Amino acid sequence: MTNTVTDVDWQFGGLLLIHEQLKVNIEQALLNIQPQTLKKVARNAVKRIEACIQEDGGHFQHLL
Repeated sequence: MTNTVTDVDWQFGGLLLIHEQLKVNIEQALLNIQPQTLKKVARNAVKRIEACIQEDGGHFQHLL
């Protein structure tokens, strides 16, 4: 019995490579986020949470 690379092995190996590259791309993108962007996102999240609470979990888009 010989060890051969099957189509399934090749596809699985390719998926692992794609997965690793995706991880690298995401990590790089995260490193490129500016601190002021994170602050803006945090302020916006608080604003939305407060509006949601004000409306008892109902629609709140009209308040933003």
